[in-house]
Parts: sequence; C-alpha cells; structure tokens
Amino acid sequence: MTVREFVSPIEQEYTIVSPKTKMHKLADIFADNPGHAVLVFDSKRDKFHGILYLYTFLKHYASNPENIHINNVKKYVNTNIVSINWNKTIPEAMAEIKKLQPQGVFLHNDDNEFVGFLSNSLLLNHIELDGGSEE
Repeated sequence: MTVREFVSPIEQEYTIVSPKTKMHKLADIFADNPGHAVLVFDSKRDKFHGILYLYTFLKHYASNPENIHINNVKKYVNTNIVSINWNKTIPEAMAEIKKLQPQGVFLHNDDNEFVGFLSNSLLLNHIELDGGSEE
C-alpha cells in the first residue's frame, strides 16, 4: 500500500499560512481547529518554511503573551520537516520518518508538487494498526 492510498484528502488536518502571519491569527485557527497543524508556506520562495502545532503556539504565547500581536509565525515555526513522495510504500515512508524524525511530514507527487500532509494522528494509527513494521 502506498502513502497515497493510505491518506484520505478528507482527513487532512492542516491550515496553510504565510510566514508573515501574526501569531494572534493562529489563536483563531487553533480555536476552530485545535487538532490541526499550521503549515507555513513562503509563496515568494515557493516552499514550505515549517510547521506549528497548538502545543508550540501555547508554549510561545504563555512565555510572551504581550507580543502575540507583534510577532510573525516565522519566528516560532519548527523547520524540522520532511517531504515524502506519496507514491512510496507505507514501509518506505515509515523508514524515512523513523530515520529523520521530523516534526512534520509533507507529501508531494512525482512532479514534486505539494499534495498533502501526513498528520500525527495518521502516523499513530499506522503504528497502532501494524506496529509500524517495515516488512
């Protein structure tokens, strides 16, 4: 089974924002979708800059709440991300994820175009279903 077959477009749990998005805008995003990841896309460079989860947002907000209206997402984004071809098999993808240990897993097609995001819940479901075996 490939990643493409495993990931449902309906289950995509992310929101895409610009690196210049103010942190207070994330409060609205996470209020509506606390389980979503926020993917930071730099359209000028045509690439993803990183990822933010609710936990990271709350950690930075709690440490410096007065700057929530001043600071941009770019300052707090986690850049430990990887992009995997969604035509890889699940074992191939899991081996790469285990090796690189990214905070976010983006998916691309054979033309290297963004096609989705592999959420933590999907990763955990895979690990629970078959132990994340690489067979």
